[in-house]
Amino acid sequence: MCNVGVFSTLGNNIYSKRKEFAILRTISIDRKGIKKVILTQINLYLLIGLLLGIVAGLIFTSVILLIDSGQISIYYSLIIGIGVTMFLVGNSIFIPIATKLSRKKISLELTEDNK
Repeated sequence: MCNVGVFSTLGNNIYSKRKEFAILRTISIDRKGIKKVILTQINLYLLIGLLLGIVAGLIFTSVILLIDSGQISIYYSLIIGIGVTMFLVGNSIFIPIATKLSRKKISLELTEDNK
């Protein structure tokens, strides 16, 4: 399942930025703001990945059509369904993680080592 790799990469990215989020909280961003920053990063990453995947698929399909002409059939409902599923699963996984990270003490996050 390819989606597990995407969410694992996103999780590692978010956890590696813990110190950055702690610094943002000291500057004056509240807990809701940290959640918004994390979810914005997640949704933007998923959106860019889906758009690039669609474009790459269309380019690959057009190259195949140059070699072997025939009918092209694009299932838009499947593409939309995969996109919606990715956003739903991504948000359902990372909302609790964002909540957990926003509740951590700032002093502990700044002194912890990001290993």
